[in-house]
Amino acid sequence: MKILVVDDCLSLQAIMEDMLQYLDYTDIHFADSAEEALEKVPVLLPDCILLDWHMPGMSGLDLLKQLKKDVSTKDIPIIMLTAESSMENVKKAVEDGAEGYILKPINEVLLRARLKDVEKEHLLGLKK
Repeated sequence: MKILVVDDCLSLQAIMEDMLQYLDYTDIHFADSAEEALEKVPVLLPDCILLDWHMPGMSGLDLLKQLKKDVSTKDIPIIMLTAESSMENVKKAVEDGAEGYILKPINEVLLRARLKDVEKEHLLGLKK
């Protein structure tokens, strides 16, 4: 499964790479900003995007909205990775199309479960 991690924090990118490799995911790509992700997503066409909410410039939530409006990217599952824990924010992200929401610090068991859900949906033809 091809995964794109979008986060401006390089140390979190390194942590995510280690965690994903430990979970046996090896096709991992990174974007340091929402703007960079906008350039990479149409070319890369990842099977899943792990997306930070707070980034300089365009926010993760704005990127989520933009990707879900585009016919070519709307079916890519997006899991928000964020410290935004209020129910209002969770609700907003889900309403805008997020398939998952994981609070930082990232729980490995929860991440594995969400990624397995994405894989099952893909295999069943429910997504992309």
